[in-house]
Amino acid sequence: MKRAGAVIPVALLVLAGCSFDYTDADIEGERNVSVPQVEIENARMVIERDTRIELTATRIASYPEERLQRFEGLRFTEYGPDGEVRVTGFAEGGILYLDTEDVELTGTIRFYSQIEEAELETGYIYWENDARILRGREDESVYIRRDDGSEVQGAGLRVDGRRNAVELTSGVSGVFRNDQESP
Repeated sequence: MKRAGAVIPVALLVLAGCSFDYTDADIEGERNVSVPQVEIENARMVIERDTRIELTATRIASYPEERLQRFEGLRFTEYGPDGEVRVTGFAEGGILYLDTEDVELTGTIRFYSQIEEAELETGYIYWENDARILRGREDESVYIRRDDGSEVQGAGLRVDGRRNAVELTSGVSGVFRNDQESP
């Protein structure tokens, strides 16, 4: 019995000298913001405004604390008010910023505009919703191909959605055909 009485004070001294590090542990009642609150696979959404947009994604994850949604395998079709297809597209991944409705797309990205009869392909695009500006990085290659045979490659993409103007600010090469008659 004397041994047990000696072991307990020694054990208490050892434990008093220990410190436990819980910084990487999940503590009950606290959420890790890197874990999505909602995660959906093989999602389909329809957004009705002045146009109709149908979206599918292989995965959508919502992070309300960060005010964003991450998605993978995005495909979309935009229909005009007349029901005709305006734009179709694909992006490997991206982020929707919930506060601004800005969208950042990454990986292989392809859009085809039936209105412009043109395809755009790149690896990064950022849509500024309020300004209606689509922009790429200064060092990210962009390929634009039109059905009339025009093919342009460059970088530093900036598309003004209000003026329907396309700029490539970091070099351009290729052939652009303008078959419209001058006034």
